[in-house]
Amino acid sequence: MENEKKGLNVKTIIIIAAIAFAVIVAVAGIIIWLQFKKSKNYENANIYLQTKRYEEAYELFDDLGSYKDSETKATEAKQAWDYEEAGKAMGRGDYEKAITLYDGLKGYKDSSSKLTECKNALVFKEAEDLYEKKDYDGAIAKLETLTDYKEEEKEEILSKCHREKLVAEINAKIEEKDFYGARDILDSDNGQYIRGQQQVQLYKTVRQPIAYDEGVKAKKKKLFYTAYKNFEEAGDYKDAKSKKKSCVKKKPKTKVTYRKKGASKAVSLKIKAPKVKGQCVYMKIYKYKNKEKLIGCVFLHPGKTATIRLPRGTYHLKAAYSSGKWFGKKEMFGDNARYQKLMNGGSDKFKLKGSGYILTLGGVVNGNVGTRGQSRSGF
Repeated sequence: MENEKKGLNVKTIIIIAAIAFAVIVAVAGIIIWLQFKKSKNYENANIYLQTKRYEEAYELFDDLGSYKDSETKATEAKQAWDYEEAGKAMGRGDYEKAITLYDGLKGYKDSSSKLTECKNALVFKEAEDLYEKKDYDGAIAKLETLTDYKEEEKEEILSKCHREKLVAEINAKIEEKDFYGARDILDSDNGQYIRGQQQVQLYKTVRQPIAYDEGVKAKKKKLFYTAYKNFEEAGDYKDAKSKKKSCVKKKPKTKVTYRKKGASKAVSLKIKAPKVKGQCVYMKIYKYKNKEKLIGCVFLHPGKTATIRLPRGTYHLKAAYSSGKWFGKKEMFGDNARYQKLMNGGSDKFKLKGSGYILTLGGVVNGNVGTRGQSRSGF
């Protein structure tokens, strides 16, 4: 019985030893295999790194943990991978992803300059989107933060933003019938952004109703030439054409059209107009003593004569010559006339002390007065 027990113990020991040996061999094999696998993965990871297969290299080096210099190389592969991915994102316009990647690279290669470029590109893209949405102020604000980035394109979009913003403001004023406000915007711009045919058309759109309005005001004040010019500018706006025509007045007959009430009639002044086809003369006679005081007005047709009676004194005599339209006594022939002051030798003063004088205007044979240019406003 004891012998049987001893034999059983020996067998058990042998079996246990065999199992232990097998386990040791198996563990040793696993360790050797794992070392081999790490070595192989390390070798492959280096190949991937050298051949720029950065994602695969990173995954292998990251799995290897602290094996040899895997941690350093994992960082190297990750940076190269992120840099490559950032470049791809930048290339397809995904600037937000590119910015995130470049920002994480912190000085890797030219990632800092690429980060700045992506930030600028994102701002530029956002500005373009805002322009398309007609948010011109937003687009301008974005673009004005950019420096040294696509300067030519930036200036082009800025100009478009300013122009479209102004046009929108002008159109809003026109919609509100605030034509003066619309004109003020155009005047302020002064061709900086709104130019060419667009500027011409907008000015026409706002100027016509303004001209019409100013024409109506001028006509009420009997400034018929001013009204005429405004209605002419108004073109086909409302009834501008008929109002323009109504500003032209019938020329008076040859006669004294005005004489100061109560003035003395001591002096007779006979005036003869030059006989020039179609050319009429309108005269103003001012008594002069330190300042001019209107005494009389005379209208003469070509070659005709009229007589006006005046008080004795010193006079300035003025004559307007024109074959054009007549716009009434305030604005006379408008700008279509020669406005002149008559000259008595070298002086512009005429002393009428006797009882009768004959004034033969320039252009008449043996005319007895000279002339000097005179502005209409000072006539």
